[in-house]
Amino acid sequence: MNTIDEMFNAFDEKKLKEQEEIEKKNQNTQRLQEKAYKVLDEIILPVIKELSAVIKQKGHKAEFKRDYDYVEFNFAPSGTYQPALLKFHHNGSGGVAIIQITNKLDADRNNKLPSEVPTETNQDWVRSRTLDFIRLVLEIN
Repeated sequence: MNTIDEMFNAFDEKKLKEQEEIEKKNQNTQRLQEKAYKVLDEIILPVIKELSAVIKQKGHKAEFKRDYDYVEFNFAPSGTYQPALLKFHHNGSGGVAIIQITNKLDADRNNKLPSEVPTETNQDWVRSRTLDFIRLVLEIN
């Protein structure tokens, strides 16, 4: 039979292990968030800013927004009213960006835009997917 001291020692050990696991999980989550912010701020956002500036110089509408876990790019060729939206959303798995397209474009054409998830996000990939998106929007309009 366990003494009261043994029961409480076992309880304290169990709680200590649980707390250590929680702290380890929190540290891992924090590390992944920091990596996500770095991908969004240092890889995706510079490309979107650069392309937005070029599009504006050509007389079209281009806007971008950086939020908690995504970079949003709105594009509307001149003479159109509804911008198309391309969203680079970080999925929290350690630096991979997922493209989500939300717009009123024709669904068949919308499906033509590649939506694969790269194993490593780099500026060439971001530029390529953004240019594919711009090309699609221009074709539809």
